[in-house]
Amino acid sequence: MSTFAELLVNSRGRMPGDVQAEAAREFCCRVRKSRLYLRRPDEPLASGTVVVLGVASYSPEELTLLDDIDARYDHRPPDITRVDVFNVLDCHSQQDFQKFLPGSQSDVHQTPVLGIWIDQQLQSIVTGLAAVRKTLASLGML
Repeated sequence: MSTFAELLVNSRGRMPGDVQAEAAREFCCRVRKSRLYLRRPDEPLASGTVVVLGVASYSPEELTLLDDIDARYDHRPPDITRVDVFNVLDCHSQQDFQKFLPGSQSDVHQTPVLGIWIDQQLQSIVTGLAAVRKTLASLGML
């Protein structure tokens, strides 16, 4: 498997729920094979400008978004230190989102969720695929 989107390929006719459950299990392994960084809850943010993106591993569009970011990673703006990602399925409450998105007081009601920090100070939180894609494009990441 070489892309995030391939996590949801169902070549053996399995039930969709089984495919999605396997994608959730394999998400961490796929991140480790990419140029992105797997975000852990309560982990301190790196210095500089950090982009944190929470995606639903069951969403083909959001996995494709990760593929798009990974493909352009070497061409990201030089001020963006790192791109951290996490699976929103690891969040069972709004408080769990705050562990991945330090300093955020916003409730997350749609995915993906994007946070931007400069020197560990939260600058903005954006949710929803269209808004996240627009923000990433404005940053020169898409």
